[in-house]
Amino acid sequence: MKFDYDQEQYEKAQKRLKDIKGFYRHLFIFSIVIIILVFINLKYTPEVFWFIWVIIGSGIPVLIHGIKVFKLDTFFNT
Repeated sequence: MKFDYDQEQYEKAQKRLKDIKGFYRHLFIFSIVIIILVFINLKYTPEVFWFIWVIIGSGIPVLIHGIKVFKLDTFFNT
């Protein structure tokens, strides 16, 4: 009986770790893409700051992913 409980806890911990790593991967890729796009924007069209819309549009999914992974809101958790 105890073995089953320990195995279940272990599997839950593995899933949680996988989810956290997935979030940080998502955040890392988001950051790299934003840095590149800010550079492109400021180099070629400095009169229009269009990168702000990209940050907002692609930042919302990153924010929701973080809320879901770190269980900050019960609405997103299943």
